[in-house]
Amino acid sequence: MNKIVIFSLLITQGVWAQSKENLDYYRAQYPSNDILTISQKEEVNIKIVDGKVQILTDYFNENLYLTNKASIYQYADQSIVYSPFFQEINNIEAATFVPSEKGPKKLNVKEITTEKENSKGIFYDDYLVKKFTFQGLQQGAVSTLKYQETIKDPYMMPSFIFGNYLPIQNAEFSVTFPSNIKVNFKKFGDFSNIVFTESKSKNKTTYTWKASNLKDIPYESKSLNIRYLTPSVQLFIENYTIDNKTIEVLSDERKLFNYYASLVRNLNASPDKALIHLTDSLTNGKSDLEKIKTVYYWVQDYVKYIAFEDGMGGFIPREASQVFSKRYGDCKDMASLITTMLKIANVKDVHLGWIGTRDIPFKYAENPSLSVDNHMIAVAKVDNQWVFLDATDDRIDYGLPTSHIQGKQCMIKLTDTEYQIIDVPVVKSNINARKDKTEIKIEGNNLVGIGKTTLDGLWKTEVKYYLSNYSEKEKQDYTEALFKVGNNKCKVGPVTINNLKDREKLIGFDYSFQVPDFVKKIDNELYFNPHIYTHITADNLMQKSRKNDFVNDYAWKEESEVEIEVPENHELVYLPESSNYTGANFGYALSYEQKSGKIILKQITYLNTLVLKKSEFEEWNKMINKITTAHNELIGFKKK
Repeated sequence: MNKIVIFSLLITQGVWAQSKENLDYYRAQYPSNDILTISQKEEVNIKIVDGKVQILTDYFNENLYLTNKASIYQYADQSIVYSPFFQEINNIEAATFVPSEKGPKKLNVKEITTEKENSKGIFYDDYLVKKFTFQGLQQGAVSTLKYQETIKDPYMMPSFIFGNYLPIQNAEFSVTFPSNIKVNFKKFGDFSNIVFTESKSKNKTTYTWKASNLKDIPYESKSLNIRYLTPSVQLFIENYTIDNKTIEVLSDERKLFNYYASLVRNLNASPDKALIHLTDSLTNGKSDLEKIKTVYYWVQDYVKYIAFEDGMGGFIPREASQVFSKRYGDCKDMASLITTMLKIANVKDVHLGWIGTRDIPFKYAENPSLSVDNHMIAVAKVDNQWVFLDATDDRIDYGLPTSHIQGKQCMIKLTDTEYQIIDVPVVKSNINARKDKTEIKIEGNNLVGIGKTTLDGLWKTEVKYYLSNYSEKEKQDYTEALFKVGNNKCKVGPVTINNLKDREKLIGFDYSFQVPDFVKKIDNELYFNPHIYTHITADNLMQKSRKNDFVNDYAWKEESEVEIEVPENHELVYLPESSNYTGANFGYALSYEQKSGKIILKQITYLNTLVLKKSEFEEWNKMINKITTAHNELIGFKKK
């Protein structure tokens, strides 16, 4: 019998003297953790009740609190979120076993409330939340939670992740099902330390997976979703038989497509006259490309994105005429409206597409379940190239995918029976570009200059997001911070923003600046640091303590050119050497040139990957250190 089983028995039997020894043991085993999950267990039981598949899952979780640090108290307030359309939550039992001289004292939660879930960014959903609070959390306490979930839809089978942001001593996942239900599963990640067993009893089969001593997953910003970092199991009901009739459910991408296609089969059969009239007025006399752009931008401008998670409303798009009339909708509704308007305009190759965002690690062939995607877009083929029309981002230009679907697979509905799965491209770094052109001169001890900056691609989209949502004062503060150069003394003059609302144009900024006391005088010589654009600094070093890969919103390229006027009656005495670094996925090049009474400094820096892997951190840091060293170099002038 292992220690976790002993510990659980001692808690329930009230033998605190011995369990104190176990607490000391676990504190020694997990010196950097405040909480240990000593048991996480889910038991799935599938059966047929009244001619319908019923999926019951019994959940059990037991946490041991190793310290009295404040971090443990964030686990006091707990909640269980569910959709009553698809789920029921019953038989909740939650308690804390608090250490005392007479043995552990059981404190049941005082109240379990059911409330409407307050989902940020969701206009309407049917989610409810069960809320409760564990009492008496302290060092040596143990909290336990049990409840049962009933799933009403055979397409919505549960999955299990072997890992969490807390260490787990014992994790167990099982599924039991009768012979008239065919259940399968898919595994993801490293299962070398997970034990699988299969057992049969009468007409039932049970699959069980067990793991022990699972390390905590480091919680770090800019990390991949936990599903990339942990092993997991996804269950499937392939089919079930009732009264000698077999009903197919899910087993491969074809069946998944068939299910999705069934949800939209009768969608937009008869768009209303008002929508037809608008579409005609927007697209008459235009080429297919012009029609696509016009409709796409119209939906971006006039339909407000508001998410819905209301029963099947979270899966089925609304009629295009309804979305057009109400002027709001979620991703599915926008895709419905775009495809319908383009079909009204006689654009032939335009379709609905299901897609998962970058938080989801799966491909359709390896995980053909409802957990493989969470988003819908419109897709059009133009000049034999697929174009992804995601109107949920009203700042994105035609031709660019939104940042959160880069590199993902899209399942395109060609007809009611045909589909195609394609990869969304990752936008190249030279498209997501920032370019700075600056002219500077020395006035006394001050550095003064004018600058012009342009942004393109997803970098432009990101900045437009902030500028479009800021007040004028916030906008001015943001742009001043964006173009502050040299040091914190820099004063940025009024910033002129160009093409903020224009599409398929670079967003541009014109500004002036002054950096007081930036130039140092030594006898007859002047020295200053010309590297005024220091967006890449030592702050960008990857810390040795970081455990996870680093995730970027997009690849990018930055080009800067600084033109320095040689002061009157002065000549150059020192110009730094050029510097560069070329890595597998990143690099930079820095050069200096004296030309026609001016010094011209040019730098290009780029990152070509969405995920900077931990194995690349050492190389990345070499580049950052080299850039930092180069940026510490000065330029010197002396009087003639």
